[in-house]
Parts: sequence; structure tokens; C-alpha cells
Amino acid sequence: MYPRTVKVRSSNGTVNEYVRVVEAYREGGKVKQRVVADLGRKDLLIEILPKLRKLLGGDAEIGATIEVLGRAQHWPRATSGMLRAHFASLCVQALGPADYIAIAGRFHTIFLEALPRLAPEQRNEARRLAILVDTLYEARARLVVFTVSGASKQQAFAGVVAGDDGLPATRVDAERIMWLVDRDAAGDTALPA
Repeated sequence: MYPRTVKVRSSNGTVNEYVRVVEAYREGGKVKQRVVADLGRKDLLIEILPKLRKLLGGDAEIGATIEVLGRAQHWPRATSGMLRAHFASLCVQALGPADYIAIAGRFHTIFLEALPRLAPEQRNEARRLAILVDTLYEARARLVVFTVSGASKQQAFAGVVAGDDGLPATRVDAERIMWLVDRDAAGDTALPA
């Protein structure tokens, strides 16, 4: 795997440079490439590079405890202002805006692991995910999402639109996600275990 930059012209004429992790593979005797992770805009990545380098460098995850509305929440996989949490911990459990505000206040970068393709019957999880994404965005916290579906940002969040039964739709603004990494393609090297 290796990084690659791509320049993209926006509708207003500005040119943004994006960083991707690309992997070479062979198929039918031909060498092909696939994008493993779209890391986002280069200018935004430069801001968090020291923090990411520190996390990948192997600082011990010492954990953190946050008190929200009189409840203590322990997050065992936390270090240096960064939190690694499974989708089930953040979006399947009954957490709400107050919990997410406390998390955003304590951690500058959140790694959300094992995001599945959400089905329409997972409406509660979809709403929690939308609230989490919006809360972290408003607090200027970084969100790195590891999928298990092998999907792009838009595909990963396409199932987070509910409303087929007449209820208001829940949407996740995929552009508020800093990075999206396909865990299956990246393997276990994306983050230390």
C-alpha cells in the first residue's frame, strides 16, 4: 500500500488536493490498483499528522472515564485525546446527544470501528450515528470511520436513510467524516490492535 494524491476541481473553480491510500494487486495477470482509504484533503491532514503519528507509534491505550448526567462511562481504548470505539459501543447502546457532547469534549479524534451497512430496520442505530457525526463535527473533533462493508463514504451511508414508512428520514452527511477506511482491504495494520 502507498499514498497517492489527487487534485480535484470543485464547482466554484478551486482545486483541492486529496490523499488516498492505494493498493496494487493482480487480476488475470494484470496489475491493477484500488483505493483502500480516502484520507481527505491534504491541508486538513497536515493539521492532525502529529497526533496520528503519535497514535500509530504505539502509545499505550490507558483508557478514560467520562461522567455524563451522573453516569460514569469507561472507554478502555483511549489515549492522548484519541478514542477507538466499536460501532456497537457508540451507536447500538442507548447513548444520546449529552454522551456524544462529552465524548467530543474529551477526545479530539474518534476512531469508529466496524461500521456495517445499515439496513432500514436499524433506524435507531442510524439516528444515533447521525447525531454522533453532527455532534463531533460541531465540536470540531475528527472522526475516522472503519467500515466492514468495503464501501465508499456515500455507499456506506446510503443505508442510513430511513423514511420508507412515512417517518422523517435520518441522513448522515458523509462529508463530515474525515476518513473512511475499509477494514477488510486495509487489514489489521490500519490501527494497532
